[in-house]
Amino acid sequence: MALLDLAPTVAVGVLLIVAGLVLAFAGKTLVKALLAVIGAILGGILGLLGGTLLGGPGMELILAAVGAILGALVFGFVVRAAFSLAMGVLAAAVAFAFVGGEPAPGAGVELGTLAIALVALVIAALITFVLFNRLLIPITAAVGGWLVGIGLNYILVNTVSLATNLVALGSLALGIAVFIAGAISQGRRD
Repeated sequence: MALLDLAPTVAVGVLLIVAGLVLAFAGKTLVKALLAVIGAILGGILGLLGGTLLGGPGMELILAAVGAILGALVFGFVVRAAFSLAMGVLAAAVAFAFVGGEPAPGAGVELGTLAIALVALVIAALITFVLFNRLLIPITAAVGGWLVGIGLNYILVNTVSLATNLVALGSLALGIAVFIAGAISQGRRD
């Protein structure tokens, strides 16, 4: 494999590892900025969709910009609610997939499947909202450790061609170590 072929692979792996370390060790302080970005993206998408439905030349871009600004403000200032909503949406997606929901466009969604996903959304969002301060550090540290493990595994499998269980276990062990160290580090600064 040529050196140029390895560069993008190593870059992606290193980016995952760096992002994971930052999230594991400084996730609590970065959540507000991260959620503002997510809010801007979601607001922009909703504005774009609304502008498309309303029609008119340029309406999509105007409403996308307004939606992005409002989404960033809402998610940036209301971190607890936004984080709770994000965890609720994640729980709803998992519940939807678990009960056999079809995510394909045009596929009808059964009322029972949708109800289960909505109940999961509400329960997860409420639990996260109530326990926000206790959950923020472990969640950011866990996601950070997960990204570090994935990044290391990605580099080793794609550059050295080590597709063994040992590599997967080593990446998993490193991810768990980063999770524990990040959670302890963030907890001490709390």
